[in-house]
Amino acid sequence: MTASLEPSVATADPAPVRIAVRNLLDNALRHGRTPGDPAGRAQVHVTVRGLVVVVADRGPGVAAADLPALRSRFRSPGGGSGIGLSLVAEVATAHGGGLTADTRPGGGAVFRLALGPREARRARGRRTVPRKSPVS
Repeated sequence: MTASLEPSVATADPAPVRIAVRNLLDNALRHGRTPGDPAGRAQVHVTVRGLVVVVADRGPGVAAADLPALRSRFRSPGGGSGIGLSLVAEVATAHGGGLTADTRPGGGAVFRLALGPREARRARGRRTVPRKSPVS
């Protein structure tokens, strides 16, 4: 696993954001194994920049068109419970952001968890707990 981390500050509820990031990492490590790697290792790269966390792997990838099904609870083509990505999407929405997925150039998947600006969360009537330290 490699990482590109910029100091970032988000006004967010830290517990669900931490769970969302953990779910993305867990999915990448479980499903992002590099095809043909005799050791079955997963190549995962994490980027944190501003209000966006990007998790990229070298597994079989996922088409953006398949993301709606992956975000539905209890529908997992990968053999999991189907809760992980649906929870990530809910956390993103609750924070005025979103979850996107794309294929990674050279193979694999890229998931982007974006948190919206504080004003977007207020407009939705969501209450958040201020976070003063960087989200990592």
